[in-house]
Amino acid sequence: MLNRKFLRLLFFLSMGVISQSYAQYANYLYVYAPDGSTQSLALDNIQKITFTSDELQVHSATEGITTVGYDNIAKLSFTLPPSSVESPSHKTVKVYWEVFTDNIVVKSATSVSTINVFDMRGVLLQCVQPQSPEATIPMSAFPIGIYLLQVGNEDGVSIHKILKQ
Repeated sequence: MLNRKFLRLLFFLSMGVISQSYAQYANYLYVYAPDGSTQSLALDNIQKITFTSDELQVHSATEGITTVGYDNIAKLSFTLPPSSVESPSHKTVKVYWEVFTDNIVVKSATSVSTINVFDMRGVLLQCVQPQSPEATIPMSAFPIGIYLLQVGNEDGVSIHKILKQ
Protein backbone atom coordinates (compact mmCIF):
# COMPACT_ATOMS: atom_id res chain seq x y z
CA MET A 1 0.00 0.00 0.00
CA LEU A 2 2.79 2.40 0.90
CA ASN A 3 4.64 1.66 -2.36
CA ARG A 4 1.58 2.78 -4.38
CA LYS A 5 1.70 6.18 -2.66
CA PHE A 6 5.34 6.60 -3.65
CA LEU A 7 4.71 5.44 -7.22
CA ARG A 8 1.81 7.89 -7.51
CA LEU A 9 4.01 10.73 -6.23
CA LEU A 10 6.77 9.75 -8.66
CA PHE A 11 4.26 9.60 -11.50
CA PHE A 12 2.97 13.11 -10.83
CA LEU A 13 6.47 14.49 -10.42
CA SER A 14 7.66 12.89 -13.64
CA MET A 15 4.59 14.06 -15.53
CA GLY A 16 5.41 17.65 -14.78
CA VAL A 17 2.38 18.31 -12.63
CA ILE A 18 4.77 20.11 -10.37
CA SER A 19 6.59 22.19 -12.94
CA GLN A 20 7.98 25.67 -12.97
CA SER A 21 4.93 26.94 -14.84
CA TYR A 22 2.83 25.92 -11.82
CA ALA A 23 5.27 27.15 -9.16
CA GLN A 24 2.94 29.96 -8.14
CA TYR A 25 0.22 27.41 -7.25
CA ALA A 26 2.08 24.33 -5.98
CA ASN A 27 3.85 25.36 -2.79
CA TYR A 28 4.66 22.45 -0.49
CA LEU A 29 5.23 18.72 -0.22
CA TYR A 30 3.53 17.50 2.96
CA VAL A 31 4.74 14.42 4.86
CA TYR A 32 2.16 13.19 7.37
CA ALA A 33 3.45 10.97 10.20
CA PRO A 34 1.38 8.22 11.86
CA ASP A 35 1.32 10.27 15.09
CA GLY A 36 -0.50 13.11 13.27
CA SER A 37 2.45 15.47 12.92
CA THR A 38 3.13 17.09 9.55
CA GLN A 39 6.35 18.15 7.90
CA SER A 40 6.20 20.57 4.94
CA LEU A 41 8.92 21.13 2.36
CA ALA A 42 8.87 24.03 -0.11
CA LEU A 43 8.60 22.68 -3.65
CA ASP A 44 10.52 25.59 -5.12
CA ASN A 45 13.59 24.43 -3.17
CA ILE A 46 13.33 20.69 -3.91
CA GLN A 47 16.01 19.58 -6.36
CA LYS A 48 15.52 15.82 -6.21
CA ILE A 49 13.51 13.15 -4.39
CA THR A 50 15.17 9.77 -3.86
CA PHE A 51 13.44 6.58 -2.72
CA THR A 52 15.98 4.26 -1.08
CA SER A 53 15.20 0.82 0.27
CA ASP A 54 14.25 2.16 3.71
CA GLU A 55 13.70 5.93 3.49
CA LEU A 56 12.55 8.91 1.46
CA GLN A 57 15.28 11.50 0.80
CA VAL A 58 14.35 15.03 -0.25
CA HIS A 59 17.27 17.06 -1.59
CA SER A 60 16.64 20.76 -1.02
CA ALA A 61 18.67 23.75 -2.19
CA THR A 62 18.18 25.51 1.15
CA GLU A 63 17.70 22.73 3.72
CA GLY A 64 20.14 20.07 2.48
CA ILE A 65 18.91 16.47 2.56
CA THR A 66 15.82 15.63 4.60
CA THR A 67 15.30 11.91 5.27
CA VAL A 68 12.12 10.24 6.49
CA GLY A 69 11.84 6.51 7.16
CA TYR A 70 8.95 4.79 5.40
CA ASP A 71 7.56 3.60 8.74
CA ASN A 72 7.22 7.28 9.74
CA ILE A 73 5.11 8.19 6.71
CA ALA A 74 1.35 7.78 6.88
CA LYS A 75 0.60 9.93 3.83
CA LEU A 76 2.35 12.14 1.25
CA SER A 77 0.59 14.99 -0.53
CA PHE A 78 1.34 18.24 -2.25
CA THR A 79 -0.67 21.24 -3.25
CA LEU A 80 -1.71 21.17 -6.88
CA PRO A 81 -2.76 23.99 -9.15
CA PRO A 82 -6.52 24.48 -9.51
CA SER A 83 -7.92 22.26 -12.26
CA SER A 84 -8.97 25.30 -14.27
CA VAL A 85 -5.37 26.49 -14.53
CA GLU A 86 -3.56 25.44 -17.68
CA SER A 87 0.03 26.03 -18.58
CA PRO A 88 0.53 28.49 -21.45
CA SER A 89 1.78 25.61 -23.62
CA HIS A 90 -1.74 24.06 -23.71
CA LYS A 91 -2.76 26.98 -25.91
CA THR A 92 0.15 26.57 -28.32
CA VAL A 93 0.37 22.77 -28.65
CA LYS A 94 -1.92 20.67 -30.86
CA VAL A 95 -1.90 16.86 -30.65
CA TYR A 96 -3.82 14.66 -33.10
CA TRP A 97 -3.78 11.31 -34.89
CA GLU A 98 -2.32 11.30 -38.40
CA VAL A 99 -4.98 10.04 -40.85
CA PHE A 100 -4.66 6.36 -41.91
CA THR A 101 -1.51 5.77 -39.84
CA ASP A 102 -0.61 4.78 -36.31
CA ASN A 103 1.21 8.06 -35.69
CA ILE A 104 0.56 10.98 -33.38
CA VAL A 105 1.36 14.46 -34.69
CA VAL A 106 2.46 17.18 -32.26
CA LYS A 107 2.44 20.76 -33.54
CA SER A 108 3.48 23.80 -31.58
CA ALA A 109 3.82 27.51 -32.17
CA THR A 110 7.31 27.25 -30.65
CA SER A 111 10.01 24.59 -30.81
CA VAL A 112 9.13 21.36 -28.97
CA SER A 113 12.05 20.30 -26.78
CA THR A 114 10.74 16.98 -25.41
CA ILE A 115 7.85 14.58 -25.90
CA ASN A 116 7.43 11.79 -23.36
CA VAL A 117 4.91 8.97 -23.84
CA PHE A 118 3.64 7.35 -20.61
CA ASP A 119 1.21 4.51 -20.05
CA MET A 120 -1.50 4.88 -17.39
CA ARG A 121 0.75 3.26 -14.78
CA GLY A 122 3.20 6.13 -15.19
CA VAL A 123 5.83 4.09 -17.01
CA LEU A 124 7.87 6.09 -19.52
CA LEU A 125 7.57 4.25 -22.83
CA GLN A 126 9.24 6.66 -25.22
CA CYS A 127 11.18 9.91 -25.08
CA VAL A 128 11.67 12.08 -28.17
CA GLN A 129 13.59 15.35 -28.42
CA PRO A 130 12.52 16.82 -31.77
CA GLN A 131 13.83 20.41 -31.28
CA SER A 132 11.34 21.59 -33.92
CA PRO A 133 7.76 22.94 -33.96
CA GLU A 134 6.37 19.66 -35.38
CA ALA A 135 7.00 16.01 -34.55
CA THR A 136 5.52 12.63 -35.44
CA ILE A 137 5.40 9.90 -32.80
CA PRO A 138 4.93 6.31 -34.08
CA MET A 139 2.46 4.46 -31.84
CA SER A 140 2.37 1.15 -33.76
CA ALA A 141 4.55 -0.64 -31.19
CA PHE A 142 2.11 0.15 -28.37
CA PRO A 143 -1.00 -1.92 -27.62
CA ILE A 144 -4.52 -0.51 -27.55
CA GLY A 145 -5.00 1.69 -24.49
CA ILE A 146 -4.79 5.16 -23.00
CA TYR A 147 -1.50 7.04 -23.04
CA LEU A 148 -0.30 10.39 -21.76
CA LEU A 149 1.91 12.66 -23.82
CA GLN A 150 4.00 15.16 -21.92
CA VAL A 151 5.01 17.91 -24.34
CA GLY A 152 7.63 20.44 -23.33
CA ASN A 153 8.23 23.62 -25.29
CA GLU A 154 9.39 27.19 -24.62
CA ASP A 155 5.99 28.00 -23.06
CA GLY A 156 6.11 25.20 -20.46
CA VAL A 157 4.87 21.62 -20.16
CA SER A 158 1.47 20.28 -21.21
CA ILE A 159 -0.12 16.86 -20.76
CA HIS A 160 -2.36 15.30 -23.42
CA LYS A 161 -4.41 12.11 -23.08
CA ILE A 162 -4.30 9.82 -26.13
CA LEU A 163 -6.66 6.90 -26.77
CA LYS A 164 -5.31 4.22 -29.10
CA GLN A 165 -8.06 2.00 -30.49
